[in-house]
Amino acid sequence: MPLADARAYDRLAREIAGGDWIGSHVFYQDPLYSYLLAILYKVFGASPAPVVVVQSLLGGLAILCIGLLARRLFGFAPALVAATIAALYGPFLFGEMLLDKNALTVVLTAAMLLALVRADETGHERPLVGTGVLLGLLALVRGNFLLVAPLAAIALAWRRPAERWRRAGLVLAGTLLPILPVTARNAIVGHDFVLTTSQAGQNFAIGNNPDNHTGGYEPPSFVRANPDYEEADFRAAAEAETGRELKPSEVSSFWTRKTLAWIAGNPGRALELAGRKALLLLNGAEVTDVYCTHLFEDRSWILRLPLLGFAFVLPLAAIGLVRAAPGSRDRALVAFVAAGYALSVLPFFVFDRYRLPLVVPLIPFAGFGVVAFVADARARSVRWIAGDVIAAVAALAIALLPIVHHSLANDRFNVGTTFLLLGDRTRAIEEFRVALALEPDLLAARHNLGEALLADSRPADALEQFQTEARALPIAGEPIYGIARAKRALGQLDDAITEFVHALDRNPNLHAARFDLARTYEALGHDGNARSAYEAYLREAPAGDSKKRAEAEAALRRLSAAGK
Repeated sequence: MPLADARAYDRLAREIAGGDWIGSHVFYQDPLYSYLLAILYKVFGASPAPVVVVQSLLGGLAILCIGLLARRLFGFAPALVAATIAALYGPFLFGEMLLDKNALTVVLTAAMLLALVRADETGHERPLVGTGVLLGLLALVRGNFLLVAPLAAIALAWRRPAERWRRAGLVLAGTLLPILPVTARNAIVGHDFVLTTSQAGQNFAIGNNPDNHTGGYEPPSFVRANPDYEEADFRAAAEAETGRELKPSEVSSFWTRKTLAWIAGNPGRALELAGRKALLLLNGAEVTDVYCTHLFEDRSWILRLPLLGFAFVLPLAAIGLVRAAPGSRDRALVAFVAAGYALSVLPFFVFDRYRLPLVVPLIPFAGFGVVAFVADARARSVRWIAGDVIAAVAALAIALLPIVHHSLANDRFNVGTTFLLLGDRTRAIEEFRVALALEPDLLAARHNLGEALLADSRPADALEQFQTEARALPIAGEPIYGIARAKRALGQLDDAITEFVHALDRNPNLHAARFDLARTYEALGHDGNARSAYEAYLREAPAGDSKKRAEAEAALRRLSAAGK
């Protein structure tokens, strides 16, 4: 069942598969995975089973690429160990089971590192451009790879001084090849220059704000921790402060400037957050947002196996990195790009899935670390064994730091959302109430509780939840939309119209609110207003919502016939 980001990818994929290949708004989330989903939906139907099969195949391909990378860097024995570690790495396997871009990210990262090493060895044009293309594709899966691409170009250009500009130019040109069509598409549909997505400034603000104390996903207090509302909440706050409507790029720039100002005014707190993010990135715990492994262990025998985790990989990789230090340039190149990726995460925030691209280059070093340690033990080389142990213990100490505190409230919220999407309103309501008892300020749970109560024909109770949410989020449109629907269900149609208009004033992209406003006008016999609202809905709503569009068109025909 798709939740949070997965639901956003699924929704966009269904719109694309339904024929709306270009869309109508600037991308807020990285788009490549949704297009892959759309192709699979078009070929096999909108079912999760084919997606999981394809992602499992991508996972197998990633294991092969990691093994080949390790063989190129260290030889056959470390490659065999590295491929085994990759095959047994729990987060890789878990990521392949989800409607998320984890498997795509891992295989593209492994392929890019292979291409990177080949490009460095040969210096030929095709490998250089190919490395850039893979970096560009990765930027359409994880936006922070836009920061990695220049580092890779610099690293590849450094080896041959006479060809530096040509080599760097070929890598960057390759990077732009898959990106420019997205940039052009954003300019066409959104009349705005956005390279890939418009969420960089918002992500920067999430990772650096007075309400973030962990370095994880802790947005400012006015933003609901749910991708269904995140974009709208950030936009509403920016437009309220500037007093004007903003383009997507302007919203992102606003939050970039505001966050930089906060960092300049609070350098100590910002430095502390950066340190926490670094520790989270190297910690053995998986910093989850929605899908937690333990929630699925009773349904998957694979997840109950003694799979490997990051706390296993990091100490072995530390041995490998120390022992590979005097080795080939290729090893240094891969380590440099891996470090560049790690640094690209730190300005933002840390989730378990953001660490997966870092794990890919660490596994070959871990394979080498195992082989090197065994060789040292056989040779009884006390000096090297001592160095291995020191490196491993230091890394393990970081991995085992007790700095990650899991949110049971968020787990219960996710379970409740799943029940709500499955139509089990009773169990959904129960889970949302438990989540709010654990964490009363979890506004996403309060909103979904209101939705569940409204679906359960309890509009008065739903109204109470939406009103509480609206008081906590005075600039958001979605709580007001909930209030409007609850009042409509209570028969308070005039009040409902006022609230629908209020919600649209706060968030003009609430197309469902415009549709419901039109229906309410029609119910009151305000045919002219209803016709205008239906026409506005058809003009502004995405083409993918075919059911509502058909209803709006039928309503316009009905109103025209009545007018005659």
